[in-house]
Amino acid sequence: MTNKIFKRLCACLILATMMFGLTAEFISAGSVAQAAVDGSTTGQTDADDLSEFVGKTFAICEGTSFEDTLKEEIPGEYKLLQFKTTTDAAEAVVSGKADIAVMDYPVAKLAAGNHKELGVYSKKLKPYENGWAFRKGDKRRDEFSAVLEKFDKDGTLKRLMDKWTSGNASDKTIPEQSWPGSKGEIVFTSSPDYEPVYYMGEGGQILGYDVELMLLACKELDYHVKFVGLNFDGMMPALASGKTDLLGGGLAIKEERKKTMDFTYPEYQGATTLVVRKDGPLGDGIEQEYSDELIVNSLEEMKGKEYATIKGSVVPELVAEVVPEAQAAIFNSFADCLAALKSGRVDMMIASKPIALLFSNQNPEIGISDVNIKDDRNAFGFAKNSPLTAKFDEVIEKYKKDGTLAKLEEIWMGTDESKKVVDKSGLTGENGTIRVWADNTSIPMSYIGDGGELIGYEVDLFYRIARELGMNVEETTADFDALISALTAGKCDAIIGCLTITDERKQRIDFSIPEYEGAITVLSKKKNAEINNEGFFESLKNSFYNTYIVESRWKMILQGLGVTIVISVASAIIGLIFGFCLCMIRRSKVKVASKLVAIFVRIIQGTPIIVILMILYYIIFGSTDVSGVVIAVIGFSINFAAYSSEMMRSGINAVSDGQREAALALGLTNRQSFFMVVFPQAATHFIPVLKGEFISMVKMTSVVGYIAVEDLTKISDIIRSRTMDAFFPLISTAVIYFILANVLILAISFFEKKVDAKKRPRVVKMK
Repeated sequence: MTNKIFKRLCACLILATMMFGLTAEFISAGSVAQAAVDGSTTGQTDADDLSEFVGKTFAICEGTSFEDTLKEEIPGEYKLLQFKTTTDAAEAVVSGKADIAVMDYPVAKLAAGNHKELGVYSKKLKPYENGWAFRKGDKRRDEFSAVLEKFDKDGTLKRLMDKWTSGNASDKTIPEQSWPGSKGEIVFTSSPDYEPVYYMGEGGQILGYDVELMLLACKELDYHVKFVGLNFDGMMPALASGKTDLLGGGLAIKEERKKTMDFTYPEYQGATTLVVRKDGPLGDGIEQEYSDELIVNSLEEMKGKEYATIKGSVVPELVAEVVPEAQAAIFNSFADCLAALKSGRVDMMIASKPIALLFSNQNPEIGISDVNIKDDRNAFGFAKNSPLTAKFDEVIEKYKKDGTLAKLEEIWMGTDESKKVVDKSGLTGENGTIRVWADNTSIPMSYIGDGGELIGYEVDLFYRIARELGMNVEETTADFDALISALTAGKCDAIIGCLTITDERKQRIDFSIPEYEGAITVLSKKKNAEINNEGFFESLKNSFYNTYIVESRWKMILQGLGVTIVISVASAIIGLIFGFCLCMIRRSKVKVASKLVAIFVRIIQGTPIIVILMILYYIIFGSTDVSGVVIAVIGFSINFAAYSSEMMRSGINAVSDGQREAALALGLTNRQSFFMVVFPQAATHFIPVLKGEFISMVKMTSVVGYIAVEDLTKISDIIRSRTMDAFFPLISTAVIYFILANVLILAISFFEKKVDAKKRPRVVKMK
């Protein structure tokens, strides 16, 4: 809670500073920003980041690869103690013989749970994948890989890991082998002292994550399993000699090991993890520990609670069918939903399973409940009676059968970010172009990735199908609630973005056959999630790094700023010209024209700008391919013209008729008297008011994201959807708008001085 209070105070200070114009004293964010650039965040492995471990004493288990990792990662001298078991390594830290114990993550988490003096350090040295290992060429490897992949997708792996690393001993039981075992017996070998992965319980019973997972896999495949315990250094010789069929127990998948054994699909994502004393010199860096118990974990617990979902989602209708007492809070994006859940503004968040899995994996204080609101089928959307529907159905069906969909699920719902790339090459366009609109925040289905590029499971699939059909793709990103409107208005040919198939939507659009089948599920905070041990400045540094440095997101902000400036300046110039014309017509002696202009001005002034933009985009220009930026300029020009015309008219009326009469008496024509005498004086009256209206227009451009324009505010939303952190994206957006507004005010003020003769310097020439 302290961290949240500090962030809010910091935000208030920044906004207060902007109001008083003290931009040069932007608190101490400059030093924080520099620290973020020079330093690193959790999970980084550069030398500066790990220098705090130099000179420390590390405790590891014999036969593990942790010694090699320490040599690679620690940028200096250190001491090493080797022990037979992880229990001994943990005890060494408790007793003070070692400063740090090095373990696999689940083992480290359990060790910290069993010793109140210990905690898991927030920095991980080296991530890796752990798998089961078969002898080279054993065909059973493929069977078990397929089952592990299935368990990964349906959440079984996560559920088992949470179970065996928790402190609730009563839950740690394993199923009996009650199935036939028609395929015979398989021998599984692991180190017997590797709690919570594989260990001996009371009465000599074999327990652990690997044990239960192996039993579930064997039940699925109809094998019986025999468990054999060996010391870690004896496991690989046993596999090579044929004394066992496969190895488990936190075996890291390495290229060197692949030469002598075949690994299955990863059973869990591991990391070289550090365990330290809470009261020691590294105690401030201990990561947050959470209870596995959720605040909301049943339909009964949902009653009377508030949940977050996005605009345009079918979730409110589905929830009303099963828990009518639950209340909906509607947000613009999933990032906003998650922020509301983490801050406690809502009790839960409801979303499709892929999004829920990703959010729970990225945020340890969040968990997926046991509640499934409804089975969910996601599909591409097409216009009614579109010939594209049948073409896409044919390819999707083919990809289901040949395993392409399963391959894409593995990539986009996995943790290896390096694989998450969409190949957009090879599009011939010989059979035409598909205009597709995609939601830009539906991670991992459709979202903005590196450098502002649209990526995701559905995006990857869409491009593959387009390539297969010999078609080109023209993509546009937009908010989820704009997708169906854009499709029905003819702005696009297809829409994607975790789109659930419903009967109501079928009345307006056509769906392809499902390309992903999951469930609408519930995300909830864990019961002690309010605790946060991360320091304020460490949190600020990480937020800065993730907002600006990762994936060069500062470039995206500059691109969004450029769009905002173009719309603002172009709208101001065109709006002033149009406004002057309206003003002249309004002052003309042609009463019909004057009356029509007056009505037009009143209509524009009485209509919200967002409604004007939507009418232009979806109705007037609905069937055209006019750019959203152009439409935004047209909309804001019309709006600005309506206001500026009235300001000009008031300024002209403020100039006395005597000025015009004097000019005419001097021999000037009506036109000359207006432009040389009346209008310059009128400008001194309306420019100060016009200046405020112009700044208001600049700030109002923040709504252009509703018509698929990626301006500064929209880019901020996109970044928040990736980082799940609102602090720097929102603060930086506020600061940039403030600076931009002040720069434009200075420019207008300079022009104002040139126009106003009273403000121009007077020079007396002496003869």
